[in-house]
Amino acid sequence: MMHVKADKVQPTVRLGIIGTGRMAERMIACVANLPDMRITAISSSALGRADVLTESINATPCDTAEDLAARDDVDAIYVATASSEHSSGILAAIAARKPVLVEKPFALTLDKSAEIVAAARKAGVLLLENLWFLALPATRSLIDRVESNAIGQPMNMTFDFGYPVTRAAYPALHAPDLGVVRDRGVYGIAFARHILGPVGELVAHGHWNGETDVSASILLKHDSGALSQIT
Repeated sequence: MMHVKADKVQPTVRLGIIGTGRMAERMIACVANLPDMRITAISSSALGRADVLTESINATPCDTAEDLAARDDVDAIYVATASSEHSSGILAAIAARKPVLVEKPFALTLDKSAEIVAAARKAGVLLLENLWFLALPATRSLIDRVESNAIGQPMNMTFDFGYPVTRAAYPALHAPDLGVVRDRGVYGIAFARHILGPVGELVAHGHWNGETDVSASILLKHDSGALSQIT
C-alpha cells in the first residue's frame, strides 16, 4: 500500500511572461495572489520595459521570447504582446515544449491559426487562448445545462458587447490588425459555438474608420439550424 503525506507540498508553477503591456501587468497582479505560482522571467521588445517590471517581483528580464522559453526556471508561458506578435511568442513556447496561454486573438489569419494548432499538436503542447468569458461560473453553468439537455436545444442567441472607447484611451483597439471583431466579437462568436455548435454560414456588416472596424453586426447560422446575432 502506498502512503502519501497529507502535508505534501504542491509544486510551484514558474511562469514566464512574453510582453510587458496592460495585460502583462494584470497577470503580474493576479499571480501575486496565487501561492502555487510565481513569475520567474519576463521578455519584451520594448527597451528597458522588462527590467522595470522584473525589478519589483525578483524575476529575470529577457531580450527575446526564445531566450525566455529556453530557460530552465520557466515551466509555462503567458503571451501578452501586441496581437501581431502573438504567433511568434506561441511558436517560441511550442518549440521549447512548454504549455502556453495567449491573449486573444491567438492569430490574425486562418492560415496562421492552422499553422500554430498543427505545431502544438505535433509537439504535444497545451495551447490555450485567454477567452476568460468562457471560464466564468455563470457561463460554465449555462454551457453545462445546454450540453446536458436540461433546458432543451436553444435555437436563437443574441449577444451584445460594446461600449465607446477613444483612440487615445485604447490605441490597440484602433490598430489595423485588431478592431472590434477580433477584440470584442470573438467573445460572442466563441460563446455561440459553445452553446449552439459548429457554424455553417456567416454574414457580417460593419463600420470602418480607415483600416479598422469600429462596429459590427454578425449573423451566424449553425449546423443545427440555430441562429446567433452578435453585435
